[in-house]
Amino acid sequence: MALFRKSVKMLIVTITLIVFLTGKANAGFAPQDWTYRSSNGGGSGSISSTSLSLVSPNTGVISSQYVEYSIVIPADSVSYIDIPWTYRSTDVNGPFYDLPEYIISSGGSNQQQGYIYYADPGSPDSNVYSGLLRLPIGTYKGSTFTLRLNASDNQLGSGYLDIASFDLREKKKASCYSFSNSSSGTDKICDPDGSLRKLIDSINKK
Repeated sequence: MALFRKSVKMLIVTITLIVFLTGKANAGFAPQDWTYRSSNGGGSGSISSTSLSLVSPNTGVISSQYVEYSIVIPADSVSYIDIPWTYRSTDVNGPFYDLPEYIISSGGSNQQQGYIYYADPGSPDSNVYSGLLRLPIGTYKGSTFTLRLNASDNQLGSGYLDIASFDLREKKKASCYSFSNSSSGTDKICDPDGSLRKLIDSINKK
């Protein structure tokens, strides 16, 4: 019976390792940590572990509107973030009317603000633009970081902003474990946040 229990435990641990390794493949964004907002209910936003997208409002009522995703900069944030972005506009008057920007704010005051992409008025085109925005955030821990897509006229076409995932948190040094594998000899598994070790310990206590 003891041998049977040990075999079952090993099977559970093996399955756990497979699930753990699959689930940790893409750390990227943590969608639950981001807050979406539309100023007038128009436009849209979507977020996954690997990307974030915004479409500016275009309800046809002339007004200044926006959509945005925001997040609190964590205490263990990196010093700099590198944001890969892609932008295009379908506004007939050009991209100037749907410009994307970033904002770092605290207590209702903006500490840092700027455009991710900027186009001059009267430059109508529908080209796709892309780049990498590097921002210092290490001194703004606890502040709110916002990615916003404006709609200065809320008509005649939308802007489209796509962001690839970037790391807000410092990467912790992972604990790594070696184990024997009957087919390949010795393998190594790394446990970056300690959750694998805790899970295996809880299984072994049962």
